[in-house]
Amino acid sequence: MGTLNILGYNLNLLTYNDTYADETNGQTTPFIDPDSIVMTAPGIGRTLYGAVSQLEEDGENYRLYAMAIVPKYMKNALNHIKTYKTSSRPLPIFLQESSAISAKVIF
Repeated sequence: MGTLNILGYNLNLLTYNDTYADETNGQTTPFIDPDSIVMTAPGIGRTLYGAVSQLEEDGENYRLYAMAIVPKYMKNALNHIKTYKTSSRPLPIFLQESSAISAKVIF
């Protein structure tokens, strides 16, 4: 969204509006509460990615993909539908304890 310069230090402002389907209640849930902010220190760590298991097009076999973002393209010629989705299993690894904070926006 932009950068704030505070006494010579740049603060990058980013948004993250992605959601996921909560399997416990079937509702779409944001990863980060829209009424919250998260701040991190620069270079706080790295991200590793777990493998994603997908059902293959034959409908019988599963395949394991070890990638950061796993694409899947599905087609239904009978109903003229094409679907594209991506899956990911990120695991952030923090190098320093207490290098990120979160707060609830109250205004």
